[in-house]
Amino acid sequence: MVGFITAFFSVTTLWQGGFSDIAWFFCGGVISVMLIFKFRTAPSKAVLRLFCGLVCTFVISTLFNGARAEGWIGVIKLVIAFLWFLLVLNINTDVDSIVFFAGQIVAGTGFLALYGLLPLRGMVENGRVYGVFQYANATGIFLAVCAFLTRLSWRKKTRDWAFLMEIALIMTQSVGAIAVYALGWIVYGISKKAFKQTAAGVVVALFALIGVISLRGLQPFATFGERVVHITDGIGTILHNPLGIGPGAWAFYFREYQTRDYIAAIPHCGYIQIGLAGGFLALAAVVFLIIFWLRKQTFGKYTIAAIMILLHAAADISFSFLAIIMLLFLCIGASLKPDSLITTDEKKTQIKPKSVKQKTPATAMFAVSLIICLIMLVPVATKNRAQWAASNGNYEEARATLGGRNFLLPNDTQAELLQTEYAVRLNVEKAIPDMKKPNYFAYYLHSLYYLQNDDFIKAEKYALLCIEKAPYWGEGYDLLDEIERIKSIAG
Repeated sequence: MVGFITAFFSVTTLWQGGFSDIAWFFCGGVISVMLIFKFRTAPSKAVLRLFCGLVCTFVISTLFNGARAEGWIGVIKLVIAFLWFLLVLNINTDVDSIVFFAGQIVAGTGFLALYGLLPLRGMVENGRVYGVFQYANATGIFLAVCAFLTRLSWRKKTRDWAFLMEIALIMTQSVGAIAVYALGWIVYGISKKAFKQTAAGVVVALFALIGVISLRGLQPFATFGERVVHITDGIGTILHNPLGIGPGAWAFYFREYQTRDYIAAIPHCGYIQIGLAGGFLALAAVVFLIIFWLRKQTFGKYTIAAIMILLHAAADISFSFLAIIMLLFLCIGASLKPDSLITTDEKKTQIKPKSVKQKTPATAMFAVSLIICLIMLVPVATKNRAQWAASNGNYEEARATLGGRNFLLPNDTQAELLQTEYAVRLNVEKAIPDMKKPNYFAYYLHSLYYLQNDDFIKAEKYALLCIEKAPYWGEGYDLLDEIERIKSIAG
């Protein structure tokens, strides 16, 4: 089983870290199948109640904000993350072997890409390794945790191979990941009084930080300043929307909430993501879950590794990658003693390996989750196919893919925007969908359509609506200026 989990985890990591929706649903289906056969023990009622409460906050926020498709996708992703946690609790995992193998793959592919031997798009940008995650900071924190655990592995023969992951970590030039790596060693040294081992890790991290700053200058600090703006804008949005704006909504409506011009379809703080998705109650549920775990864990390298991920998520989009969520729960699971999440009274009622009758409800639940994941692959694959056609200039094919026998979810904001864009490019007004909650880009596309058809009144109307929705987005103002210029030429 360890070999299968290692392979599954490594494939998920190679699949852009499990970032895409299709990766989430495919992996969710695999996890559901494994649980059908391997589920034996459930966590305590307290954990189940907190998780159910967290799911409810996402559902309520989705319903309150128009029951958009992206909201339901966010709910399903949350359930998939919990299903992985259940699987971790029900199988014996050699975490050290898993992270060693996956870390070497990520490091190795990074080296190959840097030297042009693996010419895949998005893995290297301006000499900086973005890795299989196609995002340097996510690759960085993944390598940092894998290197940390490999250095402390019970397999002495693998410890020295951590240097490959450390070199790859440096090549990501991720200041945040390197700083968290150093912090992990400091905490370990203080807690275990292993100062010689800690000193080596801290020295490597410090030299790495100096090297990265010499290469990138003050850019990391400017980036951090922008993320502070993301966070403050997110906090302001949550304060005005205590129930949240719904999972996934920020990607389409963030320009309505921003106080400066920036592009951030995902807020660079995992906890703000949770608050935006489910409001204050969702944040409270996550805080209580973390506290509950900290009270139950046995402090050691796995606890420190999990804390490294949780800290890094405070200023980045780590929670958007399924592979990092999986790594987090592997560390959390390894930090717990057997049955540590189960109270004394509950141990008597746990499912026994041969109790088929007791397993039936759980098996049915996992079967339902499998069916849902398989169904969700269809609309996601449909949108991907349309985008692929459009990227090759086949807008008619892309529009046809999203139309006709419609396999899309209702109220799918992304699909509606894609349909609008393809209709505008093909100059087909009847193909423009009627969005219940148009965002700034929808108004921008409408304005473009009327501009190319010389209807300046409507073009100006929608350009002004675009600016009203996104006052810090320069392209809205540029479009309005273009309308005035063409109108003056036309007389």
